[in-house]
Amino acid sequence: MHTLTRALVVVAACVPLVGVAQETPKVDANSMLVVVRGCPKGRAIVPLAMEGEAATPATLVGRAMRLNGTRDLMKQVEAEKGHLIEVTGLVRKSDLRASGPSTRIGGMRVTAGAASPMGSDPSRQAAFDVIMMDVTSFRPLSDACPARP
Repeated sequence: MHTLTRALVVVAACVPLVGVAQETPKVDANSMLVVVRGCPKGRAIVPLAMEGEAATPATLVGRAMRLNGTRDLMKQVEAEKGHLIEVTGLVRKSDLRASGPSTRIGGMRVTAGAASPMGSDPSRQAAFDVIMMDVTSFRPLSDACPARP
């Protein structure tokens, strides 16, 4: 009887630990797990250059990212509009490469290089240059967004 009671106590003690453990997504050879910080607007975010536990890749800072994830997770992210959050997710490695020699002038990125395969139409180019991120988790950092330089 005592062994059965001990076994039940051990099982009951382990059950809460199952909920605490967080699943890490499987990262394939073409993807990378990254962490970005910024203020979401709907399902989009523009990563800011901020200090943190995990550094945001420099090639992602200032570039628009489209967030994809489960419906419940995306509703929670959309509810954080106007707040600073940290998002963790998968991004294709090809999106982490710089698109060519570029510099920032004011709030605009200027890139030198060959013509885009999407032509010279700015609206088509903007859609072509958006990075997709498969969100695995996020956490709120602040109730206010920092002012952009």
